[in-house]
Amino acid sequence: MTALGDHAAAELTAIGAPDTIKTPLITIVGTFADVPDPGTNWPIMRDYLAKLLAMAPLSELTNNPAEWTPWNPGSDAGIWQSTRRPDAWTKDSSFGNYFLLSEIQANQAVILHATIPYTP
Repeated sequence: MTALGDHAAAELTAIGAPDTIKTPLITIVGTFADVPDPGTNWPIMRDYLAKLLAMAPLSELTNNPAEWTPWNPGSDAGIWQSTRRPDAWTKDSSFGNYFLLSEIQANQAVILHATIPYTP
């Protein structure tokens, strides 16, 4: 096993992680550690992996209708959820802006973010 794999195994054992969690995580960490020429790729790969595991997009959200799904199909709710970022929602039928549930303030203030134009 690699040093990174050994570290993962030791840390997971230290917290008493069950084998059903420990074994797959050690496999994932081991696969990550086996990447050729990791020195220059690891920082980028760690960033991408963290985003992918958090179901976050790797690029900006666009106004492509295929990236947005109606929250309540068949109703007049007029709200869509991003298929690429689950906490992103819009009430804009042209998908020009969106808000993040994770950013809604205690006073219910909503911060709008602009999407970028979709180009196929």
